[in-house]
Amino acid sequence: MLEQIGPEIEKGWSGLSDSVIVGPGIGIIKHLAPPPASLIRDGADILSMFFGSNYDALCRSALLHLFWGEIDKAKRKVELAKQKHDDRAFAHHVYGLLQGLRADLNGARFELHLAHEREGFDGAKKRIYRALQLLT
Repeated sequence: MLEQIGPEIEKGWSGLSDSVIVGPGIGIIKHLAPPPASLIRDGADILSMFFGSNYDALCRSALLHLFWGEIDKAKRKVELAKQKHDDRAFAHHVYGLLQGLRADLNGARFELHLAHEREGFDGAKKRIYRALQLLT
């Protein structure tokens, strides 16, 4: 069965000697591959620390770092967002998820309760509530 979904190696249509991986198995390879390293992303991280980038962008970036398992990077981003707007829900929601991943259930509950109280959007409130339910 795995033979059917394995990647196929093809020469690029551009005539270059680089091979291209195609076929249904590419999804599996992309899932297992580490996150792409990017000097631009690292530069943006540094600039956001010095010039106070957008709160929502910091929270979204922290979520992406959580997704890739980069807990320390996620923590830095979400803490910077909380310094800017501790009264908003998004950073507390992300920080609650981070605490849950670190197995700090009390910290996760605290942050998620703060997020739930401060969130004004129903869809986000439901996601926070689901996260709180998973902690019990």
